[in-house]
Amino acid sequence: MRDTDQLRSNVLTLCRGFLLGFAVLALWLVYWQVIQAPSLRADPHNPRAKERIKLTRPGRVLAEDGTPMLEGARSNGEWYLEYPGPHDYCHLTGYNDRTGLQVRLRDPLYALGRYEDPWARILRGRTQGCDVRLTINAKAQKLATRLMAGRSGAVVAIDPRDGAVRVMVSAPAYDPTRVLTSSADYAEFTKNADKPELNRALLGQYAPGSVLKVLTAAAAIEEKVADPDDEFDCDGTLDMPGATIHCRRTMGHGTIDMTEALVDSCNVVFARLGRKLGPERFLDYVEGFHLLTPPRLPLLARGGRIADMTGPNAKVEVAEAAFGQGATLVSPATMARLAATIAAGGEVPALRLIESIVAADGMEYPMEKPAPLGRAVSAATAATVGGMMVEVVERGTGSNARIPGISVAGKTGSAQNPAGLAHAWFIAYAPAENPVVAVAVIVEHGGAGGRVAAPIARKVIQAIL
Repeated sequence: MRDTDQLRSNVLTLCRGFLLGFAVLALWLVYWQVIQAPSLRADPHNPRAKERIKLTRPGRVLAEDGTPMLEGARSNGEWYLEYPGPHDYCHLTGYNDRTGLQVRLRDPLYALGRYEDPWARILRGRTQGCDVRLTINAKAQKLATRLMAGRSGAVVAIDPRDGAVRVMVSAPAYDPTRVLTSSADYAEFTKNADKPELNRALLGQYAPGSVLKVLTAAAAIEEKVADPDDEFDCDGTLDMPGATIHCRRTMGHGTIDMTEALVDSCNVVFARLGRKLGPERFLDYVEGFHLLTPPRLPLLARGGRIADMTGPNAKVEVAEAAFGQGATLVSPATMARLAATIAAGGEVPALRLIESIVAADGMEYPMEKPAPLGRAVSAATAATVGGMMVEVVERGTGSNARIPGISVAGKTGSAQNPAGLAHAWFIAYAPAENPVVAVAVIVEHGGAGGRVAAPIARKVIQAIL
C-alpha cells in the first residue's frame, strides 16, 4: 500500500507541475497577445506597424480654434503628413516622425496603442487617426512668428490660470517641407550657423539678466529682508572681494527704494538684496519658483543652471545671480512661467500643451489639467511684486509695453553675454488685476529689452486679449 500511495503522490505532483506549466504558458500568451498587443502593434520597430501607418489616414494637430498645424495628405495610395502653416508651427510639429510633437503624438495621430480601434477597418473599411487639439492661439502664434522674422530668440505666452501654452515660437523658423526635399537641403539645414532646428523656447539657455530681479524682489519681501519702500544707496558700483558690480547708470541712482530700483533696474540694489538673502535662502526661492526645472510637455526641454554657491565666492555668486548675471542660465519657457507665477498669486503653474484628443468618431476627450507645482511665495507677496511690475511699465524701463486701457505688469532685461550685444528680455502679464496671459520674449543680441523685446510682448498680449 505504501508503494501505491507513493506512486499516486508522485503522479499528482507531476500533474500539478504540468498544470502549473500550462497555466504559466497561458498567462504568458494572454500577457503578450492581449495586454501587450496594442503596444506591440504600435512599436516603431514593428514592420507591420509601419505598413499599417501608410494605409491609415492620420489625424490632425489643431490649434485651439481648429486651425490645422499638421494634417494628412495622400499620394499613390499612401498617407503622409503635411504642414499647412510651416513657418508658424515648425518647432511644434517638427519635420518628421522623430522630431517635434510627431514623436509623442504618433500613437493618437495614427490610432496606435491605446488609441487603436480594432473595428474601424471592419466597419468603415479603413483606419483613421485621432485629431489632437492644442492650447495654442493660432492668431497670436502667427503674429509672434512674423514679429520674430529676421531675428533669433523666442516668444512664449501662457495662461497663468491653468498653465495652457498659448504661444511657443522659436526664431529663426524653417519650412519642414523643404528640410527633407533632398540630402543637400537636409545638410544645409543641419549645418546652418543660425541653428533653425533648435527650439529656443524650451532648449535655449540664456542668462536672464534683469528679469530675474522679479524673483529676487519676491524672495526679499517674503523673507522680510526688505520692503518695497526701503531705501538703499547706489553710487554706481558695489565693490566686493574679487568682483565689482556696476549699475546700469554710471553715476548710480543715489538714494533709491526697492520699487524704484525695479522700475529703473538698479543692479547695485538687487546685488545688495542677494547678499542680504544669502546663498541658502536665495537658492530656496530658485527651487520654489522651479526656475531650473524644465516644463513637462510632449516636447524636448532643458532645465537651467545656477552657480553652486557653496564655495569661497558664494557672496559674489549670490550677488551676481540676484540681478540675473553670473553662471545662471534659463530657458524662455521658464521665464514665462516665472511671470505666470506672480500673476497666479504665487502658485507655480504646470505648463500644458494638449487640450484634448478627438477620436475618429468625433468623440472629444479633454486632457486632465495638471495640478500647480507648488507655492513659491504668498499671494500678498505676489500682489506686491505685481504692483511693482506695473510701475515698471507705467513709468519705467518697460514703457514700450503699455496698452491703452489695460494694466500691464512687466520687467525688462538686457543680459550681458561674451558673444556681442546683450540679449534683450521682457517678461509680463496682463491684465494686471485679473491676468489671463503671461509672456516672455528674448531677442538674441537685441540690446535693450525695453526697446526691442517689450514691443513684441505688447503685440502678442494684445492679440491674445
